[in-house]
Amino acid sequence: MLPTKHEPIYDRGEFANVRELVEWASATHGERTAYSYAPTPYKSETEKKSFSAWGEDVRALATALYARGCAGKHLALVGKLSYEWVLVYFATLSIGGVLVPLDRDWTSEDLADTVKRADASFLVFEKELSEKAASAAKALEKGALAFTLLGEGDGSIAALIAEGKEKIAAGDRSYYEARIDPTA
Repeated sequence: MLPTKHEPIYDRGEFANVRELVEWASATHGERTAYSYAPTPYKSETEKKSFSAWGEDVRALATALYARGCAGKHLALVGKLSYEWVLVYFATLSIGGVLVPLDRDWTSEDLADTVKRADASFLVFEKELSEKAASAAKALEKGALAFTLLGEGDGSIAALIAEGKEKIAAGDRSYYEARIDPTA
């Protein structure tokens, strides 16, 4: 029998926050593909991330961001959509942070002004936008941190994920214990 106009076709589930959604999706969908992408433009092969791998990366990044004081703070994000962009989005919200996505095509002045008005404490940016991001980083509160979206090395999302995985392996549970204000 087909559902009526007001009956859902599938069980949507109810989640109190994004962290619950991440944990549910990771456990429910396991090895099914959560995200697929071409690692470089014009490459015909796509890389795929399973829900369980995505969930593990979100937990690790969130744990590292929590350790740096990002919980409950505003984090500005400027860059093109990528797997790392998606991880920053879910990790930030999973520890009670507020994500402020910015348009990569804005001028450096507009980026800096928006970062300041958004009360951002942290900035994540694409390496190729380093010049624009420099003025936006100056608009952050004193002592705030900036991270690079893609690439390797200190301050990169990849390095933060590796750090978070080490913390989780050592027993860090800050991801699960972070307070989330659902109205923020």
